Amino acid sequence: MASAWLRRAAYCLRDEVLIPAGVELAPLHTLDFAIAAPWAKNEDGSFYLGFSRGNTIFVMPVFDAQAMLGTLLHELLHFAFPTNTHDGDYATAALKCGLTEPLESSGSSPELLEKIRKILNRIGACPRHFDDLADGDTVIMPEWFALAH
Repeated sequence: MASAWLRRAAYCLRDEVLIPAGVELAPLHTLDFAIAAPWAKNEDGSFYLGFSRGNTIFVMPVFDAQAMLGTLLHELLHFAFPTNTHDGDYATAALKCGLTEPLESSGSSPELLEKIRKILNRIGACPRHFDDLADGDTVIMPEWFALAH
C-alpha cells in the first residue's frame, strides 16, 4: 500500500537525513500518511507536490519516487517546525538536510539525492498512479478530478 510505503520512507528519512542534521521530530507513529490527487496549484500554475492537514502528510503519487521523498522530507520538516513559513529554523534545518532553495519547493542537493536513491533501493518503488493503489490506501481526491479521470 502506498501509505505504508510513505511511512517506511518517513522512518528512513528520519534516521538517515533528519537525525544526522540535528532535527528532532515527533514520534512518527503519531503521524498518518496518505496519497492525494493533484488539486491545489502554486502561483506559477504547477501542482503542489504535498501538504499536511492535522497530523496527516499527503503526497502526490504522480511524480517520480525521488521527488516524492523530497516532498515527504519537506513535509516532515513542517512537523518539526510547525509554521507555515519556509524561513527561520525551518530554513536552517531544510538546508542542513539537503533541500535547496527556493524552500517553498522540494529541490534536493546532489548529496540528498544520493541518500534518497539508497533509501529507494531498500524500500522499492511506490505506486504512483491511482490505478496501482491498493484497497485501504487513503486517497484525497476532489470530485472534479475523479470525474475527469
